[in-house]
Amino acid sequence: PPEPAGGMEKFDKYIQENIRKLDSSAISQRIVVVLNFSVEPNGKIDSISIIRSPGKPFSDEAIRLIREGPVWQPAQENGKAIRDQVNLRIVFK
Repeated sequence: PPEPAGGMEKFDKYIQENIRKLDSSAISQRIVVVLNFSVEPNGKIDSISIIRSPGKPFSDEAIRLIREGPVWQPAQENGKAIRDQVNLRIVFK
């Protein structure tokens, strides 16, 4: 499957360091945005869609994090890079 360059641990650190805190009154509990996107054979991200979100500000922030984040390494099939889908959770704490 596709994965961020440097692996998921590095990607999780990027999220923690770059996530913008939204309305603090709404974040008394964990808020999760689930999104889906394609990773093209060249590693570019395409077709980002929100699967679950508590609201537009959280969706917009999750999309910003994906677009501005590290490049992704595409999935491989028989040694060749292919387009593949990724489902990802962004957690606001």
